[in-house]
Amino acid sequence: MAWLEELIFRLSVEGEVAAEVRFSEAGPTSLSAAVRWRALEPGERPGLDVRAATYDGLRVRRKKGLLTAAVNFDVYRIIPP
Repeated sequence: MAWLEELIFRLSVEGEVAAEVRFSEAGPTSLSAAVRWRALEPGERPGLDVRAATYDGLRVRRKKGLLTAAVNFDVYRIIPP
């Protein structure tokens, strides 16, 4: 979850998104990756603001040697002024 929170922080505070992610390690309680970031272009911000990743509904599965995850996020809609 800390990894997802970092993605949310970079979007909310720095205005950056992950352009490329290369995972190097995934374990029961850890995840390591190298991330290439890119700045959002003016007007590119989504209409929803992601506030947090939650443990509610979190699922991680291994299928054919690959890990997949389902995560719920707390979001709110941005209403233009």
